[in-house]
Amino acid sequence: MKNEYFPVTITSYALEYMLWGANVRFYHLTNLIIIACIGFAARSVAIRLAEGGSTGIDSNKISLLAGIATILMLCHPLNVESIASISNRKELS
Repeated sequence: MKNEYFPVTITSYALEYMLWGANVRFYHLTNLIIIACIGFAARSVAIRLAEGGSTGIDSNKISLLAGIATILMLCHPLNVESIASISNRKELS
């Protein structure tokens, strides 16, 4: 028997159950908010990494490329499955 322990995931489920009980729509909304925060963090990191190096590319192009890369990362089928299913929340991070 394999025991899996994900304290952040279990805690978030408990908090959500206390807030809105068994209403599934709010759980999906929370998954969307989590993935949006991951996307904003990934875009921010990509921009900081690109600006830190001496690439010679202007900041508008860096921002655009970071945004495109983040959208591709978030729309990858593995991430979409994690958002669509409440039980796959542990795979979001």
